[in-house]
Amino acid sequence: MVFAKRFMAKNNGVPPNFVQMANYSAVRQYLAAVKRAGTTDADAVGKQLDGLKFSDFFARNGYMRPQDHLLIHDMYLAEVLPASQVKTPWAYYKIMKVIPGEEAYRPLSEVKCKL
Repeated sequence: MVFAKRFMAKNNGVPPNFVQMANYSAVRQYLAAVKRAGTTDADAVGKQLDGLKFSDFFARNGYMRPQDHLLIHDMYLAEVLPASQVKTPWAYYKIMKVIPGEEAYRPLSEVKCKL
């Protein structure tokens, strides 16, 4: 993972956390949408993001749900490993199950917010 390696090189070997990875992913998608729109106008950029499908190191099988602008993506059920099973630095868990985004997020029919 190129981002994590670059991040660790600048941060004393500490890998990025969830929020840092999410923000980096979001900024990349936003800047790509600005480029496609040819403007920074919020409505034009929003149209480029609506329905956009992508997969990166943060959001697997991700897309922007046009009706409420929610990023839908796969989520993971993980188990934290006991210290005796941690073999490499920062490898503290194992993925038990991948939960598809359509199952992980509330369906549009149940969304109460009308923004």
